[in-house]
Amino acid sequence: MIVLMNSMTKTDHRITKVLPRATGKTPADAVADADAPVFAVLEGTQIGRYELIYLIASGGMASVYAGRLVGMAGFERLVAVKVIHPHLSKEPSFIQMFLDEARLAAGISHPNVAEIYEVGEERGVYYMVGELVRGKDLRQVIEKAIATNTPLPRNVMASAIAQICDGLHEAHTLTDTQGEPYHLIHRDVSTRNILISYKGHPKLIDFGAAWAKTKLAHTTNGMIKGKVGYMPPEQLRGEPIDHRADIYALGVVLYTVTVGRHPFPFENEGEQITKALQGEFTLPTDIVDAFPPKLERIILRAMETDVNKRFATMAEMKHALLQFLSSSRTSAHESPEDTLLHVMTQLFAVDAEQESERIQSHRSQKKDAISALSPKAASTGGPAVSNKKRSLALRLTAAVLIFAGLLWLFALIFRTPSYHPTGSGQPTSSAADEGLRPHTPTQTATESIVGAASPEVSDASNDTARIYLDGLLPEASLWIGGKEVSSPIFLPRSTLRTIVEVRAPGFDTMEISVVPKSDAHIQVEQPRQKSSRNAEGFTEKTNDTRIRRGRFNKHISSKNNPSSAAKASPNNALSFEANPFQSSTHEASQ
Repeated sequence: MIVLMNSMTKTDHRITKVLPRATGKTPADAVADADAPVFAVLEGTQIGRYELIYLIASGGMASVYAGRLVGMAGFERLVAVKVIHPHLSKEPSFIQMFLDEARLAAGISHPNVAEIYEVGEERGVYYMVGELVRGKDLRQVIEKAIATNTPLPRNVMASAIAQICDGLHEAHTLTDTQGEPYHLIHRDVSTRNILISYKGHPKLIDFGAAWAKTKLAHTTNGMIKGKVGYMPPEQLRGEPIDHRADIYALGVVLYTVTVGRHPFPFENEGEQITKALQGEFTLPTDIVDAFPPKLERIILRAMETDVNKRFATMAEMKHALLQFLSSSRTSAHESPEDTLLHVMTQLFAVDAEQESERIQSHRSQKKDAISALSPKAASTGGPAVSNKKRSLALRLTAAVLIFAGLLWLFALIFRTPSYHPTGSGQPTSSAADEGLRPHTPTQTATESIVGAASPEVSDASNDTARIYLDGLLPEASLWIGGKEVSSPIFLPRSTLRTIVEVRAPGFDTMEISVVPKSDAHIQVEQPRQKSSRNAEGFTEKTNDTRIRRGRFNKHISSKNNPSSAAKASPNNALSFEANPFQSSTHEASQ
């Protein structure tokens, strides 16, 4: 016995439970209110990052909603959100089918295939997010054309099917990252799964019934996926199928959209199967006057009961349609207005406007809800914030203030250098202090960056480094941490910096940065004379004192001191590239 399963059928409203559309309600909450098996309507809720605006369609496996993703700076993206039905969310086989559809469709990049962006799960609710095609499916287009007695331009519809051929060819030739073909088959090509946007762009959707060699879930023996009226005979017989099953199905679609009726218009599926197996249907030329014989031949070849007599590929079928269109462009039966955009505007101008209004109404409601919660709205008589929310806001404010205080205390500790006099302990100033120490208006910062050097003189102690300051003025004095010291300076060996102040009468105080890792000679630059000010308070004499590298004694070899040849990195306290609480690469090498 053959078991038939339709992955997307019209919703049975007798088993649909419409849930309250309360703002802020999650899909999981809505699902919890529904007794399985029901189709929960989740309009007005949010799933993942997406707001669900309105229901587009519902089928046997999932419902599709128009959704919205909102980001910063006014960013917005309208999307289609496909949500698996709650009574199927606990069935592993359906979940695997759902994930397979997302994975396969996401790999197809073609303008005539609706794009898939992501798949997710929230509290047991599985959803898929893709391109929102604002428009109608081909079945709705045909039904509206019949109801309004509006003829569909045959060439325009044939052109739309040619574009779908192109999209299906892309799917059939899809490969993995190693170039291995997926051998993908859509298996559910029908008028329901071909959308025409209001702007006149045809798109193939719904790979839920698709087959590929890499699928996680495969069809159980005896089960057939798809719609009976579009299945080729070999599929109805349960035989193996390939991509030519989609060619047959698209031939049925081409027949339907150009003739205006299905080739097997039987209400009973058994009769449809019987006629399809025998290949018995009325020829288009017997139904429509002046139906193009060339187009009829394309339909008959696509719908061949013998799979080997059909078009070999979708590309071949597309080529045949383009040849037909090229030969019939001069036909007097079609006007310049015969375009898919013109057709959709004629049939669905009101529908398009209503959808736009629903989306705009949703935007306005969200904007009003946000404004109602803002402090300005509260001060002007807007809705009062609940005590619970006010308490939470106060706790968050207190936490932020405490955190800011801790950061200030932490910065204060690391910004305050501690200096030790000669021979007393380790200096505690860190590289974070460089370029950050406050100076009095009379001070200038002339920094000598000292690298590791080979000792020139013998050490008095293995734990002590001798630092010679060469070129000092006769009247200069040396100070460390507020205490005067003499030259040479004996400092405990360390990779940290010690600041030595050079004071001389009539000259600005200089600060020399010393790293006492080893004995070294430092050439002291000529300090700048203190400048005088004129009656207007402007400085008459200025010298540009730059931060530069101190020169080592000529007897110290740079061969044994690789860091002495490195460039000094600029000491920029505003740089976002360096961590102020971590030594720079240059300092670490010292």
